[in-house]
Amino acid sequence: MRELRRLWLHGLLFVLAAVLAFMKARPEAAGARVKGPTDVELWAGKPTAVRRVELETKKKRVTLESQVDAAGQWYRGSEKPLEAAATPDAGAPDAGAAPKPEVVFVSVGVAQKLSEKLAPLVARHEIRDLDEERLAVFGFDKPFGTLRVQVSETSYELEVGGTTPGGGDRYVRNTADGRVYTIDGSVVRDLDAGASRLKQQDLNELKLSDPTLDGVRVKADGRTREIVRGGPEGRRFWAAKDKPDEKDEKIGNWLDKLDKLRPLAFVEDKGEAELVVRVEYLRRGEVAGFTELYRRGDDYLVTSALLRLPGTLAKASAEQVAQDVASLLE
Repeated sequence: MRELRRLWLHGLLFVLAAVLAFMKARPEAAGARVKGPTDVELWAGKPTAVRRVELETKKKRVTLESQVDAAGQWYRGSEKPLEAAATPDAGAPDAGAAPKPEVVFVSVGVAQKLSEKLAPLVARHEIRDLDEERLAVFGFDKPFGTLRVQVSETSYELEVGGTTPGGGDRYVRNTADGRVYTIDGSVVRDLDAGASRLKQQDLNELKLSDPTLDGVRVKADGRTREIVRGGPEGRRFWAAKDKPDEKDEKIGNWLDKLDKLRPLAFVEDKGEAELVVRVEYLRRGEVAGFTELYRRGDDYLVTSALLRLPGTLAKASAEQVAQDVASLLE
């Protein structure tokens, strides 16, 4: 018996030691980085403290500005084309060409991941002892652009040079002290891609395929229909609330079309748009997300729990959802 107790005690101590070692080795918070031997922190801060991010190149200026509402933090983005400067190869810009309009967009998930890379900003290496000739080797004779970041009340500026061998990282120069570093190149790539990469795509955090979703509530023309999840675990299906054991293909197909709607662009307001349908996502009896489809003339708009601005939709996809609402409520 004593030997058994001794073995049990040693086993318990081993488990506790392992847990303590893991707790000590892991990052302090989710998203925190474990610094390498050559890493340099350019500035400190928390991701939620990133108020403004701007990348300006010769072609455009892409900006993200932090906003906070009842649903949490999100970023209002803009992509503004800049007038092309005359070059020896291209000559003067076409005076008759109409300037491209500024694009406004909403960014939530992608912008939040970007802010995690920017605060704190940790460079992979510092490159020392650079003269003007060597600076040119790293792309600073013809810089790609300028990256500006505001964290809380403090603003920072980096001149963006060329890509590292392999193209994964970027050379940047701190305009405050002239020091050169390499940083994660995805920061520049994401911003340079502008709205096509940064704009919010998913309408809700909770997907229709989420196993925690109990059902949905469809509201249109003053009528409401409750839809529930039926079937065994791993083979769930959508069903009418009064027939929870009968799979309803029509309901499933309609919800699938709704789930595939994606905003093409964003507008400031809905104007005189007419509400076609509101769909509420239910989890444990509470509304955990929603999607609203609007008709504005011949076009369609969508709003949702994540989209802080109305989004335009592909007409064909939106019409399929709108035309089937009446039959779904019968």
